[in-house]
Amino acid sequence: LIAFLLTLLAVGIMFGLFNFLQNRYIIKPLYIMDEDIQKIGLQGVAYRLPETENDAFNLIRKSINLELDKTQELFIALSESEAHVRAILNVHPDMIFVYDPEGVYLDVQTNPQDIDLCKTMHTFIGKSLFDVLPISLASKAIKAIQLALETGEVQLYEYSHIENEQTSYFETRMIKASDNKIVSIVRDITQQKLNLILIEQLSYRDQLTGLYNRRFFDEESRRLDTPRKLPISIV
Repeated sequence: LIAFLLTLLAVGIMFGLFNFLQNRYIIKPLYIMDEDIQKIGLQGVAYRLPETENDAFNLIRKSINLELDKTQELFIALSESEAHVRAILNVHPDMIFVYDPEGVYLDVQTNPQDIDLCKTMHTFIGKSLFDVLPISLASKAIKAIQLALETGEVQLYEYSHIENEQTSYFETRMIKASDNKIVSIVRDITQQKLNLILIEQLSYRDQLTGLYNRRFFDEESRRLDTPRKLPISIV
């Protein structure tokens, strides 16, 4: 009986000691580490878990901190990249649109300095090209989207827009960004277009009188010199 009681006492002591050691070196450090890990979500990737050599989970803490270092470096790089892209967009005169394959606006980026244009453009999101543009122009844009998705090549076209009796000219470039996204860059080329029209007029007309010149005469002669136009008379 005494031997049994001594054995039972020894087992009880060993069990109590095991629980004490388990609580001190495993359960409590694990609980503390769990609390420290939760602080990452509150303080962000700049937070680091405290490291203690006596901690049974110190290697895990070091591994987590190492991953936090890498994450912070990546976060900083992404922030710098985003700031760089944002700076480019802020000074870029072009309008950038993102469409889905059906021609629905997914995103719009314009120069934020043009507040009125920025507000107007962002009302496009969720709408179709046919909700915003004339049917002829929307059809041309849809065709360009389809070709961009099929070929993966840049689709380029120009169009004009009349507002308040003034004609503006635009150039559009579309490229496939993914299987379900198309990026379109629209540039106002009104001034360049007007300059070309002026240059073309000057090349065909006398600058002083405004009358057609010899170059125009030669080109019209070649254009009209076909059997269908005969006979031709010149006065």
